[in-house]
Amino acid sequence: MHDISQAAGQVVGMLERWLAGAERYVTESDDGLAWYGAGYPGWGMQTVYKWIAAAAVIAEHGSTESVRHDARQRALAGLRYAIHTHRTGSRPTTDGRPWDSTWISVLGPERAAFAIDLLHDQLDPEDQAMLRRQRIAEATWLVDDNVRGTTRGIQADRWASSGKNAPESNIWNGTHLWRTAQAYPDCERRDDYLATAVESLLNGVSIEADATSDAVVDGHRVANLHRGANFFDSYALDHHGYLNLGYMVICASNVAIAHQDFVRQGWPVPESLHWHQRELWQRIRPCIGPDGRLIRIGGDSRVRYAYCQEYLLPSLLYAERVLGDAGAAELAEAGISLCGTEQAENADGSFYGRRLRGLAERRPYYYTRIEGDRAVALAWWLHHAGPGRTVTNSTASAPEQMETIDLDRVAWDDPDHGFVMVRGARRVASVSRRAHTLTQTLVIPTARPDFAEWSMNLCPLLQWEDAKPPASLTETSAAHRRVVDHHQQRFDGGFATLTRVAEGLDLTINEGWHSRRDVPAATTTMVVVAAPDDATVVGLQICRIGDYHAPLVGSRGLNLLVPDDVYNGHRRSLVGLPTESGSALLIDDQLEVRVPGRLETRTFSVDDDPALRSIGIVQVSADPRQGAFFAHPGAVVVDVPWAIRIHDAGPTPFRFERRQISEDVHELVVHDDAGTHHVLIDLAEETASPLTVDW
Repeated sequence: MHDISQAAGQVVGMLERWLAGAERYVTESDDGLAWYGAGYPGWGMQTVYKWIAAAAVIAEHGSTESVRHDARQRALAGLRYAIHTHRTGSRPTTDGRPWDSTWISVLGPERAAFAIDLLHDQLDPEDQAMLRRQRIAEATWLVDDNVRGTTRGIQADRWASSGKNAPESNIWNGTHLWRTAQAYPDCERRDDYLATAVESLLNGVSIEADATSDAVVDGHRVANLHRGANFFDSYALDHHGYLNLGYMVICASNVAIAHQDFVRQGWPVPESLHWHQRELWQRIRPCIGPDGRLIRIGGDSRVRYAYCQEYLLPSLLYAERVLGDAGAAELAEAGISLCGTEQAENADGSFYGRRLRGLAERRPYYYTRIEGDRAVALAWWLHHAGPGRTVTNSTASAPEQMETIDLDRVAWDDPDHGFVMVRGARRVASVSRRAHTLTQTLVIPTARPDFAEWSMNLCPLLQWEDAKPPASLTETSAAHRRVVDHHQQRFDGGFATLTRVAEGLDLTINEGWHSRRDVPAATTTMVVVAAPDDATVVGLQICRIGDYHAPLVGSRGLNLLVPDDVYNGHRRSLVGLPTESGSALLIDDQLEVRVPGRLETRTFSVDDDPALRSIGIVQVSADPRQGAFFAHPGAVVVDVPWAIRIHDAGPTPFRFERRQISEDVHELVVHDDAGTHHVLIDLAEETASPLTVDW
């Protein structure tokens, strides 16, 4: 087994410091119950369970008897609060109501189930009986009354807009049902729990082919239990309405948590728990950088490197022990090291204190939730992979070993969802037209995932007078944008895409004007070509005003975003490069950026713009224009050809130029050590094949 003793010791120290600092958010009642955070139902209760888990594992592994004793007392007081305030318990939560059964109510108990097992025998018989009632009540609700949104029962759909895309909750609800049936084999409805567990799990990572699958899993024909595809055939996930790599990890993590817990308890592991997990991991794995960081090719609506990033840790242990991923343990340790690096910045023991201080001041309910996610993920990992732990597996139900993924030659695409990605030894490049910010492009060195930021990266910005405010300073308001056309093609080692976006939809100027319904003020065309050399990406951004004088107050081309924060040591090097024409920039001696026009850099901290999802950003813009101006019909307000290249790709600088052959036809030309390369672009809307790549 991979040597994890140093990492385990690091995690013990991290959790001890965190628990000590978390005391400022802990409240204790007169009768000895305690809770972390608000103690409210919903996510407030999920937060309590995460704190319980951290305390329970330090009660086992703390550095001194005093630390272990104090942690045990806190863990037991927290668990008693969680038990007593359930609808089957004896008292309300802090908001005057008990916490009730919902589609998500078992998530906290599932993630902290290992801690409940550790503490169970230390509860008095009355509390043990109350815990049993709680678990059985939740399981019975899932069998009889499960509702998510307006739909009852187990549901699934590829598109989030349907309201039925529910892979993650189907999985954690299924694991709760199975866990309850195994923990209480004498319970009256055990067979119902087991049957519904299998159905739920088979409708977690589900695809269209399952509808006709004759595979027999846990005694059931898969097609007979199929309720819909939650994933695309490519294993892309549209959760929350965008290509959501993070929730692909959440799905994997709940399987990982349950599998390891079940094995440790000596329970049978259902075959359905592993359904399509190997295929899912084959898509997740290339989107993890060598430092253990997720590369979110579809973006992220939440705090950077937090919620979904945390739950990569149990997923990696599952990948190592069940799927046979030989590199997973190293990635887990790298991810733990990132957590330690950030915590070291915070004298109060918090995981995110510095970069989330504004959130802690304004929204402690959410802040404690985020802190708790890191705590429970580290605690779970320590419990299952820490001191004295040996590799455990379930040979009867584990899938066959995963084929080795050649991470230096990865391609993943899905025309239906509108994304494409390639990963080589030197470069990761991707385009998504259904990202969180609608459009998003990434070009980063493979060895440096700290270069990756998602918010409309490499998509031009337009600022409209009195427009609805964008989520951050590096975005155009999503309320005024819509993708109207998208072409993509993949070739060996690269891809080419063309995306058209209607801009300036539904504009309103206060006190008297609004635009015509569904008439865009402008159309942006974005071309991105990842060359087969595993080094170069070229693009073209053109924004043309529509049929009326459009009220602009600013525009920026390029919009390359690079994080500048704790994970890169708060250091970035931006050096201008000599060029015969235009502008060129070298970032951290890793990434060359070239445009024919002018480059400008701006830096934003989390204090400047908290909406940047809690990390500082360097923004590199081309030909920026600030200040109000009316753009004439048909005018071009952004016209930026660009090239980005991994700096170590050749001994001599490459040259880049754009040739405009006609109003619609453009040519991008790259000269490098291998010769001269051409990309021909035909922007005429009726063109069936708008891109020709000669490389």
